[in-house]
Amino acid sequence: MPLKLHLKTRPAHGLDVAHLVPNQIRGKAPHTISVYAGNQTLSAADVFEISGSSEEDNTIYFSGDLSNVHGIGSQLNGGWIKVQGNAGPLVGHAMSAGEITIEGNAGDYLGAEMTGGRITVFGNAGNYVGAHRQGSKYGMNRGEIYIGGSAGESVGRRMRRGMIVVAGDVGALCGWEMLAGTIVVFGKAGMQTGLDMKRGTIILAGMRIDSYQPTPFVAKGTLRHCQTIAMIAAWLKSGACQMEDRVIDERLLAPRFLQFHGDLNEGGRGEIFVAQQA
Repeated sequence: MPLKLHLKTRPAHGLDVAHLVPNQIRGKAPHTISVYAGNQTLSAADVFEISGSSEEDNTIYFSGDLSNVHGIGSQLNGGWIKVQGNAGPLVGHAMSAGEITIEGNAGDYLGAEMTGGRITVFGNAGNYVGAHRQGSKYGMNRGEIYIGGSAGESVGRRMRRGMIVVAGDVGALCGWEMLAGTIVVFGKAGMQTGLDMKRGTIILAGMRIDSYQPTPFVAKGTLRHCQTIAMIAAWLKSGACQMEDRVIDERLLAPRFLQFHGDLNEGGRGEIFVAQQA
């Protein structure tokens, strides 16, 4: 039976559960597993109702009001973490393998600096999805993030590799200082998308070209059948997300896309595709 952790009460201040992942707690008794509230060290048994076992199963279930719980799945390197409800910031920070599923919303820095694995959020996410934390050089460097709702500002800031797919809208500065990787947005994007990007691909499948301001980018041409977009559509249909095939066809395969190159101030080697039909 998998380990189940139900939060007893929402903490007044942030509760840090970083490193509470399958490989690090396997076989440990609940009272020996530590979590942190500010500078205070607590036993997991003090704040969670615990059932199941960590000895054999490679899955952890979190439930309760987790919106003020930080670092769920931080440094995960295998196994599966399932969050039944909302989660706080730093979910999947620096994870390298495994899978995290969140049935509700996620806070800021979802998948920040991850190097592998997959994160699926059924609801919305905060700012800095797949980005870098202050003091770090790079954002995510491999891995996959799928968000079924919308996301905040600075999605994919300084991302180096990997894939981020947002079914809804994103805020300003999507792909800011992006170095490589792919971001697909099925809704609308905020101002200054792709600012200072050096390489990488951003696909704006829900934007109309007359509502997009591509400065400092230059239009290269109009594409109907793009190999990059076709490959992404096939990947999404293979089970990488919860989106219906019909929506993928309508938003990625049916429209013509106008391709922009930029940021011209950074060498102009990044690309942004904007749908001419949405």
